[in-house]
Amino acid sequence: MRRVVGRHAGWGNTPSAPSRLVTPEPEDALDEALREFPLGLRGLGRSYGDAACGPVLLDTTALRGPFELDQDRGLLRVGAGRSLGEITALCLPWGWAPAVLPGTRHVTVGGAIAADVHGKNHHVAGAFCAHVVRLRARVADGRVLECGRVERPDLFQALCGGMGLCGVVLEATLKLEARQGSGFLRSTLACASLDQALDRLRSSSASHTVAWVDAASPGRALGRCLVHEGDPQPDPGPLEAARDAWIALPFTLPMNGVRPPIMRAFNEAVWQQGRRSKPGVQVHGDFFWPLDAVAHWNRLYGKQGFLQFQCLLPDELLERQGVAPFVELLRHFMGAGGGSLAVMKTMGPRDEATAPIAFPGKGATLALDIPATPQARELVCKANAMVAHWGGRIYLAKDALLDAPTFARMTPGLEAWRALRRSWDPQGMWRSDLSTRLEL
Repeated sequence: MRRVVGRHAGWGNTPSAPSRLVTPEPEDALDEALREFPLGLRGLGRSYGDAACGPVLLDTTALRGPFELDQDRGLLRVGAGRSLGEITALCLPWGWAPAVLPGTRHVTVGGAIAADVHGKNHHVAGAFCAHVVRLRARVADGRVLECGRVERPDLFQALCGGMGLCGVVLEATLKLEARQGSGFLRSTLACASLDQALDRLRSSSASHTVAWVDAASPGRALGRCLVHEGDPQPDPGPLEAARDAWIALPFTLPMNGVRPPIMRAFNEAVWQQGRRSKPGVQVHGDFFWPLDAVAHWNRLYGKQGFLQFQCLLPDELLERQGVAPFVELLRHFMGAGGGSLAVMKTMGPRDEATAPIAFPGKGATLALDIPATPQARELVCKANAMVAHWGGRIYLAKDALLDAPTFARMTPGLEAWRALRRSWDPQGMWRSDLSTRLEL
């Protein structure tokens, strides 16, 4: 058993708090680790806010468990502590890959289940938990149980999208997607406005779509977009899941290096390059995880860190008002210099039967990063209230500032999920700073 005392934060480096990280080494030391509770669960620390923060944290990366691939059916039984990048690299040579991948490979299987992560193909494939067949988990009373959509479906629902608050997932069985190669044929369309980009995202026949949004440039440039579309491409070359990062930031900058003038110049360069780009094949990692090319890129924001605001607005609202709510949000954040990195995606229907409180649902999502100044914190809190008023949702894996009443207002399945949590964890063994803040 290894214990490390220090300060832990999410990927946004705010908020940070003193905590003790407990690592069950070897893995069979888990029972000893679980004597220290309440416990928060922490994998690779890529949730942006305080979802993986708390006074005592269980290091789930030690839960490496099995790696058993059924090459005929594409079923993978895998330990929850393995990363999506690792299992992608191991499975691609056999013609399989995870069906849903988020924007970084540095996410554990357990973390992907807890947040029910989504990718560029949510409009056709749903979220991560839609492809989870079975879970094996340690629950609060000490039992290790198997669960799925038929066997113990209530535990399965509590764990999927449950932010690690109903038990610790030890291993999962995933249904993978067949792949003939590691390449993706990507094309880019320049759109002068958000409404053009949203129309393109909705009408696209591509399996993977995302729009880069200029959230930092004032005037008519605000909201211009580059819509990226991609489909798997048979690749006769070597099956390469991802390249190593080509640069790493060795330390956190003493001050914010992502200032509005820098971002406006950077966005102009991205826009001009995107307008001229031609369709081409990208390797798997370059297509899914472009930000992983810069290791520790979050250190660019300095010691104050940064906030990510990610909301989902429902189709009903967008059909009535078009992209006006998104435009209002972009203008709102211009009060703090605008967002430094912003993307928009369309999403498919909610899977409430699997993940009652998870973020994904039918509509469109806008995500943007913003340096964590006092002014930015105030703007994010006001934007959260705006989203609730519009009937939208906030992504908990990115959130650091949402309050409990606002979250309850935007989450219809919350009370049903709370009942599940009480039944599986009546003493509150699993707890994080996020769960305390949102009264989960």
